[in-house]
Amino acid sequence: MTYSVFKADVTGWRNHMVQAEFKMMDVPYLTPAFWSDQPIQEPLPLFMFHASRHAPKPDNFWTGGGFDLYAPKLLDLLTRAGVPYETFPAQVRDRKTGDLLRDDYRVFHLLARYPALDVAASWRESGAIYRLRLRPDVVVPVPMFRLDEQASLVLVHEEVKQLLEAHGVTGCRYIPIEAYQSGAHTILDQESID
Repeated sequence: MTYSVFKADVTGWRNHMVQAEFKMMDVPYLTPAFWSDQPIQEPLPLFMFHASRHAPKPDNFWTGGGFDLYAPKLLDLLTRAGVPYETFPAQVRDRKTGDLLRDDYRVFHLLARYPALDVAASWRESGAIYRLRLRPDVVVPVPMFRLDEQASLVLVHEEVKQLLEAHGVTGCRYIPIEAYQSGAHTILDQESID
C-alpha cells in the first residue's frame, strides 16, 4: 500500500501566487460537506473564482480554501483510475475585469473517506499532524480517498500518481506519507516565484 498526500501545488508566477481565488463568501458552510464522502443533495450556486488573466491555469488549480478546482484533463484521468467523485460547475474570471477566462473547470468533491490512520504511530496535536503513518493492515478499495481521522487530507495511490505524471497533469503535489507534516508543505518556496 503506497500512498502520498495529494494537494494542489502552490506555485508562483512573476512574483505572485498562481491562485484561483474563491469569490463567493456566502457559502463557507459548504466546506464540511465537501470533506464528507456523501453526495451533496442540495442545489449549489455556480462557483466563481478570480485569477490573473496572464498567469498559467494548472489542471489542479490552487484555491487557498476548502474547494478543489480541477480541469477536464485531471478529471478524465481520475475517472479512468476509478476514483469516486462528483463535480459542480465553476467559472474562472479575470480578477481585474471580471471577464470569463474559463468555464470548463469543475469544483471536485471526492466521494471516498476511510479510517486508515495508525493512531499509535502518528503524532497529532491541536488538529495538526506532525508524523503521519497509516495502519499496515488497512485495505482501501479506492485509489484516492480522504483520511477519515483528518478529513482535510487526501491520499492518492502510487498508480494514480504515476498516471497523472505520465500525462503531464499540472498543479499537483505528492507528499510521501513519511515526510508529511501539517503546514510544512503549503508554504510557497521563494525559488518558485522568482
